[in-house]
Amino acid sequence: MWAQNDTIGWGTLDYKVPESPAFNLLGNQPNNILEPTSVRSIVVSIGNYFLSSGSAVIPKNIGVEIAPLLLSPSVTLNDYIKTPFLYRMRISAASNILSNGTYQIAEGLRFTLIDKSDPRTDKVFMSKLYESCTSMSEAVQKAIHKYRKEHPHEACPSYKSSDTTGCSKTITKMAQGYMNNNDSINIRRAQRKKDLWNATIWELGIAAMQQSPDSLISRAKLSKVGLWSTYGTGFGKNDQLLIGCSFGMVDSLHAWYPKLSVGSRYYYGKNELRAFAQAEYTHINNLNTVTASTGIVFNVTNGVWGQFTLNFIIDFKGNVSFVPGFNIGLGTAEKKSL
Repeated sequence: MWAQNDTIGWGTLDYKVPESPAFNLLGNQPNNILEPTSVRSIVVSIGNYFLSSGSAVIPKNIGVEIAPLLLSPSVTLNDYIKTPFLYRMRISAASNILSNGTYQIAEGLRFTLIDKSDPRTDKVFMSKLYESCTSMSEAVQKAIHKYRKEHPHEACPSYKSSDTTGCSKTITKMAQGYMNNNDSINIRRAQRKKDLWNATIWELGIAAMQQSPDSLISRAKLSKVGLWSTYGTGFGKNDQLLIGCSFGMVDSLHAWYPKLSVGSRYYYGKNELRAFAQAEYTHINNLNTVTASTGIVFNVTNGVWGQFTLNFIIDFKGNVSFVPGFNIGLGTAEKKSL
């Protein structure tokens, strides 16, 4: 029975959709923490600001992140478990248009070093999954035996759980009567999702950005490179702490200067709705700033997330700047049932 569902699609849970390394390097956000999250096949990030083009409104900056190995429909759970590092690797690209008409293009890579929020490699969940499959198999066998007893003269093809017609449909319905709700794979997975959303995770990201005075790619020149690392863990069921740092090199008037950021973000709430507070120190070319941020993350619908942020940037001269932010993330939808 499990062979019918022996793919990795069921393991894509609807956790927050974060910005990709490429999107983050565009620099349209005051914060520089690259938030880690369990891998999805495809993610799209839409930035804060919008451009008007006639009667249409289009995103000013947009990014796409893809996990190439997860796109194959033939990948099995066994394949994923053997080399999760490779299957979690993601490639990203992003673009931006500045107010002066300058075009920016960025490319990035994300590597997951630890991810205990992924049910596909969670030993506790896999054990429960095996128990559910065993209980389901036993319930189906009982239902088949009962069906044959009640319909001795009726011909019935081989039972298929995917068949929603004829005797297979009847047997599936009968089997549910032999199962306890706690044996349901979907119920077990939903509970595990609540337990895992803030589990320990550690990611590394790298990206490079090119800038062009117009839309001609041939005129684009390397202007930024960046490296991020973020570690996250929870202390209870309702919170998560992220600790992140980033280092980059920025080209300004043909002279490269370093950019270093160190910060921490604290979430409180649940997977679908949580508030956060963040503090970050940034050093850019002998200019030091501290950014204090607060905001909320919310789930709009399956695979669609939003984040609203208020940022207060304080330099070491005492000047304070206020920058609001709003992002939308679109990711591969969660498969709600197996």
